[in-house]
Amino acid sequence: MTNSAEFGEFQIIDHIGWDLWQATQNWKKELVAGMIARGFHDYGDARYSLLRHIGPSGLSQSRLTTVSGLSKQAVQQQIDDLVRDTIVTRQPDPDDARKKRIVLTDSGRLLYAEIDAVKIEIETRYEQVIGQQRMADLKDILKEINDNQNAQS
Repeated sequence: MTNSAEFGEFQIIDHIGWDLWQATQNWKKELVAGMIARGFHDYGDARYSLLRHIGPSGLSQSRLTTVSGLSKQAVQQQIDDLVRDTIVTRQPDPDDARKKRIVLTDSGRLLYAEIDAVKIEIETRYEQVIGQQRMADLKDILKEINDNQNAQS
């Protein structure tokens, strides 16, 4: 712990959680700005946060609700918006006819490609600041922390 701020009888410590949170917020801002610069003017809207959970083969809407941590109603509304935007489609789930599978459309796959391009640009800038080896070390350290945390959950 490096610095702290005193407020009356207690202190607020400077901690890694704050540093990670700030880095995450800055990264998100860069991603949204990069997507807006590429013409995706509403990319910062909440519905796009669901995309990170939808992989190449899609997933069921109920699973999307679980992994996103959002309510069924919120997921339903956001999927409706993504369907309207032709980013995803609902298809019958091959494993359970009662369920719908949320799958990327061709437009959705193109959007993913644009998102990935912006992510690479951001990572390249970070690497230019801290160097290739430190970037690799940072990624390894964060993976180890996350893997350990996930194993405990």
